[in-house]
Amino acid sequence: MKTINSLFGLLFLLLIAFTMKPAVASGVHDTDDRMLENGGDYFILPSFDEEGGGVTLASIGVTHPLAVVQSSSKNHLGLPASIKTKETMIIFTDEMVSIKFTNVPDYNNASTWTLVMDEFVKVWYVGIGNVADYPSHRIKTGNFQIKEDNFDYKLVFCADANTTSCEDVGVYVDGEQNRRLVLSEVGGVAVKFMNADKSRVAFD
Repeated sequence: MKTINSLFGLLFLLLIAFTMKPAVASGVHDTDDRMLENGGDYFILPSFDEEGGGVTLASIGVTHPLAVVQSSSKNHLGLPASIKTKETMIIFTDEMVSIKFTNVPDYNNASTWTLVMDEFVKVWYVGIGNVADYPSHRIKTGNFQIKEDNFDYKLVFCADANTTSCEDVGVYVDGEQNRRLVLSEVGGVAVKFMNADKSRVAFD
């Protein structure tokens, strides 16, 4: 009887350990079904063609085109973006990453994605650069994550290391018909990643 009780005790402990073990994040795959490499360059495209093209830059009233937008043309791949993490050689879901464009005009001080408040429409939009590029604007620092979204992926922005602060990145169409990437309370836009060939890319 003592042996049986010990066996049940061991099984109970194993069950607890199994149920408390955190879910293992999976590798993020590109359109060729290859895992995203840390620091690799990728086009970030919508999963559905009718929602526009890849992400690029647009001017929204600041001196230079600093806002990250989704191209209105579904045939436009956009600009390649480098996705980096401090942790691993490949990119996993739910991992903190930084994103920056790798082919932008020389006049931009920096190409890393950040969050900027548009006080007129009261939305946090994704832009590139630093505080010097946005005088009199509020900036939100943090990192992005790539999360599984059914059979696709979505981007979220986390204001700090606490993942409970993460918010979906969606699309907001402004008065100039720019499809801006913004923090969204109604869900994120489904995206996919295509390995970038820099020789084919030109800023427009």
